[in-house]
Amino acid sequence: MTTIPPPVLIVRLDAIGDAVTTVPLIAALRRYGMRIGAVLTDRNAELFAHGALDVVYVSQDGELRPALPFGAYGAAL
Repeated sequence: MTTIPPPVLIVRLDAIGDAVTTVPLIAALRRYGMRIGAVLTDRNAELFAHGALDVVYVSQDGELRPALPFGAYGAAL
């Protein structure tokens, strides 16, 4: 039986260059068929190619948009 890995949430609330360093991680997780969400600053929200991330949550003024659903991710990095 094939198991579906739980989605992973990547949190990067820092500068653009630091967020870019997650590209190899995203590529590795994608190779294993994982779904990936990311919490990014408003500066970095458009940084990644369309389709690289399943969901992007934008952190602005201490709030996330859209709201992060409770229990939606199996791991956070």
